[in-house]
Amino acid sequence: MSSEPLGGYPDVELPDGFASSTSWERAEREDADVSPVNRVEWMVRVGNGALHRVVFALDGGKPVGECDCLGYKNRGWCTHVAAMYQRYVRQEIEVADVSEPVEAENARLWVKYRRGGQA
Repeated sequence: MSSEPLGGYPDVELPDGFASSTSWERAEREDADVSPVNRVEWMVRVGNGALHRVVFALDGGKPVGECDCLGYKNRGWCTHVAAMYQRYVRQEIEVADVSEPVEAENARLWVKYRRGGQA
């Protein structure tokens, strides 16, 4: 898994019945440790599970991402991506838009920081 695969990042598609999926329920039920590596890569641990590298960003405002875990490789969906999606929707994390120039993103984050929000 590279940080910028050829052809772009895969869209984060919520699978049918995602709200009752084991991955979604686990991401809601267990604490997730989420640490940014760079503007699109994150290290994510859900509960007492293994640490996984997740690419999670926006592309033109649409969530895109992937995970290095077997669950994602086999199903295209996993608890690590679910945890990132939940944090994004709840506005608990700042997610980069890969279609936005880095300079514009930095300016937006600086304004947010100056207004008292965390960047």
